[in-house]
Amino acid sequence: MSRQLVHPGPPSRRPSSTRHRTLSALDTEILRLLLRFGMARPHHVVAWTGASPHTIKRRLAALAGRGAVKSMLVTAALRGADGAVRETVCTVWTTTSAGAGYGGEWQVTGYDTPVTLPVARHSRQMAHHALGVVDLACWYRQHGFDVVAEREVRSREQRSTIAPDRVTERFWAVDIPGRPGVHPPDMGAVAPDGGVWAVELERAVKEVRDYQEVIAAYANAGMGQVWHIKSQATARRVMDACTRLGVQWAPPAAGGVTASADGLIRLQQWLPGRAGLRGPEQWTRQLPRSSPAGIPVPAEKPDLSATWRRGRVIDLNEDQLVGGVIW
Repeated sequence: MSRQLVHPGPPSRRPSSTRHRTLSALDTEILRLLLRFGMARPHHVVAWTGASPHTIKRRLAALAGRGAVKSMLVTAALRGADGAVRETVCTVWTTTSAGAGYGGEWQVTGYDTPVTLPVARHSRQMAHHALGVVDLACWYRQHGFDVVAEREVRSREQRSTIAPDRVTERFWAVDIPGRPGVHPPDMGAVAPDGGVWAVELERAVKEVRDYQEVIAAYANAGMGQVWHIKSQATARRVMDACTRLGVQWAPPAAGGVTASADGLIRLQQWLPGRAGLRGPEQWTRQLPRSSPAGIPVPAEKPDLSATWRRGRVIDLNEDQLVGGVIW
């Protein structure tokens, strides 16, 4: 039986105690995107928020002026105009330590306790995977999925040797026999119909046994699973792992999508994002228009700007009374 979830209410917008001039609901949305996924390119911020490219350009500049975000150059595998994938230098945005404080805390699907995240650590290798996952996150979000980042999952489910008494919860991560700790998906996604999906981005080629253990763990947890796969070699190994588990395959659910007979295991080819998106005029229409992995969704896409257009501007130069507490 697949896991189903009723969507929670809107995320908490409690302001942090750190003071600066003003922080709009859109600014908060931007900061939390960067905190959740570690980094994002400007077109990701446009896709995630539903704001116009020029609005995002202004807000990133304003947040940078307040010391809340910063831009940096990273090298990642991206698609050129000819379709070939090459190592390419691109600009990404991240939060600063101050920006992490401005992000405050928010509610995450699957957990009772709100999440607050520190600034993410960065590495050259991380950029490849992080940008691929935020590609997927924006794509799913544009089609009405509620998206949960791996950093959020780890913050609630991974035990800490530094804080062994910290209370943990369990929803998205699974146990793999013989492996220490828990295994979080690269991304969690709740479909508009409430279906719960573990989403994995596979850029490497691992042993069939490794895939088999993770696939079985998600299935035992009652979760659907989507494997976005870079290479044919990886696809063959994932399918071999499924076959060893007795998975039966159905006719293609959508173009380029391989699905199990029950529809709860799906494989889809993944391609890196485009290179050369230098100006705001190129920051739109960078994601597929079809539903991720062929998962059924309503024809009408959600208005992503609705979460922040009605949000009030928070003046953090004044004390804020929230829930009877002065912030």
